[in-house]
Amino acid sequence: MSTHTPGPWRANLTRGKQGYSDSYNVSGPQYAICRMMGIDNEDKANALLVATAPDLLEAAKEVLDFRSWIVSACPPEIRTAVRSVFTPLADAIAKAEETPENKTP
Repeated sequence: MSTHTPGPWRANLTRGKQGYSDSYNVSGPQYAICRMMGIDNEDKANALLVATAPDLLEAAKEVLDFRSWIVSACPPEIRTAVRSVFTPLADAIAKAEETPENKTP
């Protein structure tokens, strides 16, 4: 499992000083995560999305922990369909926690 800067992450508008441009910055408790080099609505939306990444990852893991229970509680004729709903979630978690076994090219 890869590790990331622990949350919470926050997105903040930073006004440029001394020749620097305004930007949205995402930071954790101790470290900067990234900077969106602009202040339009798309930059703000991207910064907010990045800032929620640790929370989204944790929520996705919690939902996936209930997968077996949810699937087993379903009528047999829909279990395959219900199970398939969790595939994109499991794939996203694997992508976020890239390891040598699931490394993307």
